[in-house]
Amino acid sequence: MNDPIEAIDAASRSEWTDSLSAAIAIVEAIQSLVERDWKEGLNAVQRLRHRRSDSPLALMITEPALDPDQVRVKIAMDAIERRLRDPSWTQELGLRLAHEISLGVVSIGDATLSILEIVAFRSAQETELFVDRSSIARGLGYLRLPIVVAPPEEATAVLIPAVARFQSRIWTTTRAADVALRAAARETRIVPIVHPLAVLSPLARKAYRPAAILIDVEL
Repeated sequence: MNDPIEAIDAASRSEWTDSLSAAIAIVEAIQSLVERDWKEGLNAVQRLRHRRSDSPLALMITEPALDPDQVRVKIAMDAIERRLRDPSWTQELGLRLAHEISLGVVSIGDATLSILEIVAFRSAQETELFVDRSSIARGLGYLRLPIVVAPPEEATAVLIPAVARFQSRIWTTTRAADVALRAAARETRIVPIVHPLAVLSPLARKAYRPAAILIDVEL
């Protein structure tokens, strides 16, 4: 799709299987639009934010594009694109967790696996992975870390994937939220896994309308 307006409108209507790739496509479309009539581009951005208020990434990456100044928008979009393409946040989190005796795992999403790959590479004592589902255990087998069949919240720290975060509140699945609440009751360390650009600003929090399958948890 060559027309950037069409690309943004399509992103507002489609169901995303890969929110990160969709976010990059939106940023690239905005970058094209700032080279022409920005009033048209600004209207497209506002439509996207209205239609995709369920997407924290969409809200956060388009927030700087609400600026009528095209030069500032171009600078902001270039910086956001670099952040979207930078996987170092999972690497840094993996390094911080490499010393843990055990980690509870509730899912095997891309970010979780990226973090655990760093843990597997850097862990001196072979961090144990606590899982309670065989499908997750199978998905972690390639890491060659000890897998313990146990409730994830019984580990020394538990990884909780989240779609969005605002201050101490996260939005996640019912299963992950239940594990987080049990972990909190045990005073287990809870480690939210959320993309840095899905950490909501006050403006994005006001606009955010989470999908019905998500619930929020106060950490």
